[in-house]
Amino acid sequence: MGQKIVLYTTECERCKIVKQMLDKHNVQYEEVNDKEVIISKGFEQTPALMINGKIIEDFAGILIWLEDNGYYSM
Repeated sequence: MGQKIVLYTTECERCKIVKQMLDKHNVQYEEVNDKEVIISKGFEQTPALMINGKIIEDFAGILIWLEDNGYYSM
């Protein structure tokens, strides 16, 4: 079974980088860019990823997750 991934984005530069990495590796994800939804979830910054219910809200943490899953190389 695949991972359920939700990307919360405001189209900032860091958000675009995360989207590019996911798209480059054909990772299926749901994109949420509604600011009211993002605020209602309690996120203080974007991008944020929710992977199978686990939230990664900091950019460095997202890059580590991408690298650990073979989607990014630091």
